[in-house]
Amino acid sequence: VKDGEKLTKPADPTKEGYKFLGWFVGDKEFNFDTPITEELNGIKIEARFEKIDTPTPGEKEWTVTLNGKEVKVKDGEKLTKPADPTKEGYKFLGWFVGDKKFDFDTPITKELNGIKIEARFEKIKDEPQQPNKGGAVQTGDTTNIALWIACLGIAGAAVAVTLRSRRKRS
Repeated sequence: VKDGEKLTKPADPTKEGYKFLGWFVGDKEFNFDTPITEELNGIKIEARFEKIDTPTPGEKEWTVTLNGKEVKVKDGEKLTKPADPTKEGYKFLGWFVGDKKFDFDTPITKELNGIKIEARFEKIKDEPQQPNKGGAVQTGDTTNIALWIACLGIAGAAVAVTLRSRRKRS
């Protein structure tokens, strides 16, 4: 290269697994619009690359549908059991996959990917009213009459004692 001329920028090189960052002289990117002078004589221009981070395969996740909502579960982990739902007039029977009750201690694996777990309920049967056992309908007070007679006797005795003590004083 003659003094004062510019270098022609070469095509960007490629390197598998790396990204081309540019042409560098030391730590500075080289500008190909810079005229080459005596101070730049003997410089070394190098292509700089950066390794492309290839994501490592992550843990496998499986999809489980729980009462209509999709849930992601990592391979081999257990699905967290939700609180038992309630439904007016129905009894909760459990969580089912088809006709089989689901065990929440089961690790979720590829074989269970896409399963649908549903809450199952059973209608509560109305209890029939117990018919009356017959007999007369109870009305009025059912208090023991003997208790009332005893109270009346004690009150009468108290009145008698009070009257006697007044007569003695007089």
